[in-house]
Amino acid sequence: MDFSHSEDQESLRGLAREILTDQLSQDRLRAVARSEDRIDRELWTELAKANLLGLAVPEEHGGSGLGLPELALLQEEIGRSVAPVPVYATLVLGALAIDAFGRGMV
Repeated sequence: MDFSHSEDQESLRGLAREILTDQLSQDRLRAVARSEDRIDRELWTELAKANLLGLAVPEEHGGSGLGLPELALLQEEIGRSVAPVPVYATLVLGALAIDAFGRGMV
């Protein structure tokens, strides 16, 4: 069984890494750590503009319709850069749960 990433997955990883590398510096990380909410909202906006926040959300709901492996690649890059953004809470605990259990609530 081949567990290597596809070309599309590697492109996704590269895009996330590029945004995170371009946006984050030690000074910025310190400034966000001293802020009240400790979330880098500018970085969050850049990730949203690149359509990285809807990776595992179905296309019919405005997402990319990919899956957990792609979401895991994004989380890996977030962790690698120590990015102060709420990826786990929002995309994993929130969006996936809403997709799985919230369809009948609308």
